[in-house]
Amino acid sequence: AAFLLTMLLIRWLGQWRSGLFILAGAVALISVHLLLNIAFGITPVAAARTWAGLLAQGMAGAAGGYVFTLLLRKKRM
Repeated sequence: AAFLLTMLLIRWLGQWRSGLFILAGAVALISVHLLLNIAFGITPVAAARTWAGLLAQGMAGAAGGYVFTLLLRKKRM
């Protein structure tokens, strides 16, 4: 859902494509962990119980956004 929304935003901000996907990946993972903790009181990934672990999860989401950008570039070529 995060990348779909980002695709819609790119129509207006075309030059920031890779940065938006990286940001979307990071925000998506962090928000999933925070919302699951708020709604159900659970943290599915034990490492995300600390701020450092949550930041690491965000960085993993950012890496996923970067890989998604690379895959889009390959597909368009």
